[in-house]
Amino acid sequence: MTRDITLLIEPEPGMFIETVAQGLSLVEEVNSPHFRLHLDLCHMYCSEHDYVSALALAAPHTRYLHVSDARQGCNLKIVRMSEKLSLDLAFASYLIYFPDNADYLLVDRNHPVYFYDEKPSQDQEKRMEDILNSVNISQPPVYVDYNKLFAGSTPSTMKFLHI
Repeated sequence: MTRDITLLIEPEPGMFIETVAQGLSLVEEVNSPHFRLHLDLCHMYCSEHDYVSALALAAPHTRYLHVSDARQGCNLKIVRMSEKLSLDLAFASYLIYFPDNADYLLVDRNHPVYFYDEKPSQDQEKRMEDILNSVNISQPPVYVDYNKLFAGSTPSTMKFLHI
């Protein structure tokens, strides 16, 4: 029995394919009737200048359309730490990757969290404080030690460590 399976890609802010134009470019590059778009109207609203026109352009290449349940902002935007970092919490919360130590800072208005392997240095703590202050977050982050997380843990059983 032959099955007709189509692989879909969903453009999403903060991901490798963020916009409908990038998704369409990939669909055209793959050039297969079995590779199409999966669109989310909320993601399009966040990443497109004119999401209605983008939807019209993408419609012939789209096999699935949904509206996500986002409540505030657009989603989570993943960015690499840089001195020229520009954050807009009206757009999204941010997960900042620190490549020098593979740590992450979740910049969220209500729940900032720092994920780490080794206790952060005073310089790193100051850098985090500066980032949070730049977007008017005054509460310190919750610290989560990777080494204390276990496979199969759930949010109700995970223990967050405060430094």
